[in-house]
Amino acid sequence: MLGQARIDEAADVIVAVLLGREANR
Repeated sequence: MLGQARIDEAADVIVAVLLGREANR
């Protein structure tokens, strides 16, 4: 499933954004 890899990449980006927002607090 090629879609799985893209989902994993998107998840990594989302996690990075969430961690970045918490770090900015």
